[in-house]
Amino acid sequence: KLIKYTVKEVVVKGYTSTITTEKEGKYTITNEYTPEKIAVSGQKTWIDNNDQDRIRPASITVKLLANGKETGQEATATAETGWKYEFTNLDRYQNGKPIEYTVKEVGVPTVYTATETGMNVTNTHTPEKTSVKGKKIWKGDENHKDARPASITVKLFANGKDTGKTAIASEASGWTYEFTDLDRYQEGKEIAYTVEEVNVPDGYTASVEGYNITNTHTPEKPTPGKPNEPGKPKKGGELPNTGSKSNQVALVAGIALLGLGTGFLARRKKED
Repeated sequence: KLIKYTVKEVVVKGYTSTITTEKEGKYTITNEYTPEKIAVSGQKTWIDNNDQDRIRPASITVKLLANGKETGQEATATAETGWKYEFTNLDRYQNGKPIEYTVKEVGVPTVYTATETGMNVTNTHTPEKTSVKGKKIWKGDENHKDARPASITVKLFANGKDTGKTAIASEASGWTYEFTDLDRYQEGKEIAYTVEEVNVPDGYTASVEGYNITNTHTPEKPTPGKPNEPGKPKKGGELPNTGSKSNQVALVAGIALLGLGTGFLARRKKED
């Protein structure tokens, strides 16, 4: 019997082969190459103290680059996507070499700086800072400056809560104090800072206006003496002085004469 010959190509990676028979003993093999496809994905990372200033945008857009050149493709990431994005159906090779895919953020949000590393983007924002500065004012003690302490201590409150921070003011500092490197916002709202003096010095009352503290000297008032009640004699049974010294002598002489007269009458009565 006549032998029938056929051919079959050994599989070539990345190609699909098609064999056609033109006439007996003549075959045509067509290899068709299908470029390998891949998908790439990335992640947006925020370094902004959990969006403390509440300025993070609702979404971000990144554009895809292949070997440093723009491909025209873009992707969007949001909080709902976990700030992740993906590009699919991308050629894996170009001229036989693997393509290096990278991304670049479009329209970086204001006050953020973006850093792209491969397919990932990191946005960094340093929360805005502020400072609080105040002064101690002394009143009413111009003639009693020795009553002032050498220094005073002020504690800081943020939205009514003690921050645990304190500052000291003294004559050497011009009686001024300052708190620095303070967060300006909390959950997107500006923080209200207030101050309070610790242990107000004796003899002073403190009042606060803004960040300035005024200590007013309040000297102790003397306690007045208690007057004697009308008509009440002095202690010790002393009689009031109602006459002159001569009157007192006459009184003593009268008593003596009365005694002599009484004795004389008694003798005459006995003789009779």
